[in-house]
Order: sequence, then C-alpha cells, then structure tokens
Amino acid sequence: MSVDEKLNDDMVLEGMRFNDADEFELAKKELDAIRIMERKYPLGNARVALSVYNNAVNKKYFKTVVGYTFLKRLRETIVSCGLVNDEMLNPIPILPAATDGDGAAGDKLPGGGVSGQDKYRLLYNGEKRKKTVLALIVTALAAVIIAMFFISTKSGYSFATYFTDYENKIRNEVIDDYEEWEKELQEREDALGGVMPE
Repeated sequence: MSVDEKLNDDMVLEGMRFNDADEFELAKKELDAIRIMERKYPLGNARVALSVYNNAVNKKYFKTVVGYTFLKRLRETIVSCGLVNDEMLNPIPILPAATDGDGAAGDKLPGGGVSGQDKYRLLYNGEKRKKTVLALIVTALAAVIIAMFFISTKSGYSFATYFTDYENKIRNEVIDDYEEWEKELQEREDALGGVMPE
C-alpha cells in the first residue's frame, strides 16, 4: 500500500473519502461545528432549522460536502414540516470548481482559497498593481508641485524672492510710484498756471 493510499484511507469522514488534506481538515472543522449546533439547537423544530439554515446560507458558512449535506438535511426538515416550500428557501451556495489559468482543475482550496504558487502569484500581482497605482499618484503629485513652482516663478514675487531683498524692492517700487504721481500732479498744477482755487 502506497503512502498516498494510506493517507486517503485516513481521510474518511461521514462515509466520504477526501483526496485533499486541506479540504479534509476544513470538513472536520465543519463537522465539529455541526455537532455543536445539533447539541445546542433542537434542529427537529422547523422554525429553529429555518433560522440555522438561513444564517448558514447567508454567511456562506459551509464550504465542503459535509456542510452541504447538513444544509440539505435542514432543508428537507423545513420543507417536510410544511413551514415553507422548497422554492421559498434560499439555495445552498456551492462554490465553483477551482481552476487554474488553463481552465483545468488547479490547486485551489475549498472556500475559494488558493494554495501553492498561485497564492504567491496572486499576492505578487496584487502588490504589483498597488505599486503601479502609487507610482502614478506620486508622478501626478510631482507634476502638480512642479507646475505650482513654475507658475510661482512667473510672478514678480515668488518663493524664489524669499531669499532676496524683496522688501526693499517693494519699498522702492512704492516710492517710485509716489514720486511719479507727485510729478504728474505738479505738471497739472503748472498747466493750470500755478493758481489753486481757494
């Protein structure tokens, strides 16, 4: 008997043989949860069974054949008691078959998880996308900052004038403007003959 055959013989649960160790472990956890629910709740009561069923279906709690079988039993209990008909119950969510890039069965775990190289490939691709987005954001921000500096330098008083004596320059411009106004006023007075009305 080979090691694989021995492992497969050990991975039997509820009369079902599992070929994948990860799925087998998940099925064992689901079976433990089912046994706790069976002890805690009177699942023969259709109302209780309906509540447990709806909660498990909505939260997609079960992901293996063990859980699906339990949900099917609950469904039959609810329908047989006449509480609701079969069409009114939410369907049991079955995860799609795992496939790799070629469309063939891959090494995905039950519940939609990924194992092996695919896991790292997905993580790498996700990080690569994040890095690309961040690079685009940084480039856009750098372009905005450069544009702001360019616009600022076109102004007479920009960030570059901070390091110069711009206060004296402004003061001199104001004095020059004042002297020019005074000169214009004097020219107008002279044009009027120097006589100011009293």
